[in-house]
Amino acid sequence: MSERQPVRQEYDIEIDLGGDPDGGGCFAYTLIKMAYGIDPSSGRLEPIPAVALENDFRDEDLSPRIPPHTDFWPAKQSTDVAVLGSAFSPTGEPVRQVGVALDIGGRSKKILVIGDRFVEWSNGGHPRLGDAEPFVSLPMGIERAYGGCDFRVPFDEQDPRTLSVTLECDYPGLYPRNPWGTGYLVMPEPIEGMPLPNLEDPNDLLTDDRILTPDPALWYLQPMPRYLDWMPVNCFPRNLFLSIDCEPWFPSPDDERLAEVQRGYLPKGFRTYLEDQKFGDPPHLRFRQEASHGLVFSKDLYGSYVRVIGMHPQHRKLQFQLPQRPPRVVMKIENKQEELQPHLASMAIYPDQEYLTMTYTAIMSSPRPFIPGIHKHIPVAVSVNGERGVPYRPPPTLKDKLAAAKAEKGKEKSKS
Repeated sequence: MSERQPVRQEYDIEIDLGGDPDGGGCFAYTLIKMAYGIDPSSGRLEPIPAVALENDFRDEDLSPRIPPHTDFWPAKQSTDVAVLGSAFSPTGEPVRQVGVALDIGGRSKKILVIGDRFVEWSNGGHPRLGDAEPFVSLPMGIERAYGGCDFRVPFDEQDPRTLSVTLECDYPGLYPRNPWGTGYLVMPEPIEGMPLPNLEDPNDLLTDDRILTPDPALWYLQPMPRYLDWMPVNCFPRNLFLSIDCEPWFPSPDDERLAEVQRGYLPKGFRTYLEDQKFGDPPHLRFRQEASHGLVFSKDLYGSYVRVIGMHPQHRKLQFQLPQRPPRVVMKIENKQEELQPHLASMAIYPDQEYLTMTYTAIMSSPRPFIPGIHKHIPVAVSVNGERGVPYRPPPTLKDKLAAAKAEKGKEKSKS
């Protein structure tokens, strides 16, 4: 997989085609990624050199094939926001815990960041929270949030779901909300060296009496993982929008007994809503939303004030205002030209590196079908903020590939 380089100094851009050439409905779309430096003292945003679009899932060498985040979704219904980095001590001296928060678009998401700690066991075999170790900085990836898998949970070898265990896609001891995390325990037998989560919801903390899940079927009563980065595709409930067959080993209720329904992250009765979502069908559009809970926005965020607390080594608060409007995007297909309304698909904030990126999508219907690999010339171009247009570069046609293969074969034959 080659390292992508931005197309322009000010932004990266990709143009591609989609739709059904046989049934009509063809279109061209563009992805545009812009980057801004954050002045931590004044809060001013200034454009910085482009950051490349990342994780092109059209690349067959991409691993994993569908990463937690990609800039290459051609369309999204809402805007995803993620904050990537570490928590820092407010004084630069070691602390055992610190509060981190993100305020944006009228919402606030708070996280209690706790130093490394482990489950401790009493002489009677009862688990308790170990003391936290001091830290000056601590990474805030999803693997430090509550979750994981207790592989000691037994299962019936005759259970038809055993195949999913073999394929490592499910397990009765898995915490469906975050298989990547730590701290999820089901079996009461002591286990040494079990890390506890570093990231917790201050309003739903893990306690001594919640360390053990009394029944793996009651996983949904455990704390929800708390993090600010991207939600991987195998996390509940995002995986349900790929296929309802991705239900956890022990299905949860689909009413207010489930925290995701209580908090509005899932509709009540979501199983009925998704009953036709099967493997082999296109994923539900909601599957493309990659942000953690509470950071998917259906409203415009342009001009919003953003405050990040606790994620910069020198500045306790990082505050800034987002651009008031998206870039001006004009697309031309043959002789048809339109000024498009870009959609802010995702925003990633890197507080300790003092920059953020904003990725936009825009789509235009095509007056006639164009088929990459068949048509040698496909007249599509995109202009951003009035600059010289970026042309679509079609892949080699099948005819050209066959001619190249024939010429190569001729060279080999002449050498022999």
